[in-house]
Amino acid sequence: MSSKNFCDEPLEYLKTLPVDRRRDEIIRDVVERTDRYAKIPADTLADTLALTLPPDGSWTFYRSHSVESLEYYTDAKNIDEIIEELQNAEPDLVLSDYLRLAGLSVDHLTNEGLEAIVHRLMIDKEAALLSMSGEETAAIRLVFAYNQFEFERDNGINGHATYHLDKSVQFDALLEDDGSCIEIQSPYVVRDEILASLSEDKACFEEEW
Repeated sequence: MSSKNFCDEPLEYLKTLPVDRRRDEIIRDVVERTDRYAKIPADTLADTLALTLPPDGSWTFYRSHSVESLEYYTDAKNIDEIIEELQNAEPDLVLSDYLRLAGLSVDHLTNEGLEAIVHRLMIDKEAALLSMSGEETAAIRLVFAYNQFEFERDNGINGHATYHLDKSVQFDALLEDDGSCIEIQSPYVVRDEILASLSEDKACFEEEW
C-alpha cells in the first residue's frame, strides 16, 4: 500500500483518480462542506481538473456591478458633477435588461422624477442630497451604478468567467481586457462568497456573453 495518505497529501491523492472522478470528488467535497481539498491553490486545482486557462468557450463570461450606497458614488464627486450626471441620465437605458432589482424602488427613475431631484440639488446643493427620500436615493444610485457598469463594459473592466463543475459548484476568474486571468477563485471561495451575498440581496447590473 502506498505511503501517501489522503489526509496528508490531498492533491497527490486527487491526481491518482481519473479526471471525471476528480471532478466528482471536488463537487462532493464542496457541497458537503468537508473541504478536504480547500487549501489547494485555485489555479492548481483548475489544472488538476483539466480546465482550460485562460478561459475558453467552455466557460461562461459575464460582467456584474452591484448597486452600492449613495456615498459610494457621490463621495468623490462635487455637487455640480452629480447634477450633470443626473441631467444626462436616460431612465429607459438604466431600466434595461441588464438590471436585476432587489428591493429597490424605481418610482423616481423617470425623466420627471430625475428633473425634480436635479431641481432640489440646484437649489439646496449638498443639503438636498442628504435629505432625499429612500425612493429618490434609489433613483440616484441606479443612475450612477448604470454609468459605472457602462464604463466598465466600454473599457473591458471587471469581466469574469465562470466554469461550472455542476449547478452549484464553480470556479470564477477575474479577467484582463484581453481575456487573460488576473485572479481565479476556487469553488470553495465562490461557495462562501455566494452564501455571504445572499444576506445582502443587492440590486445589480449584469450581462453574459
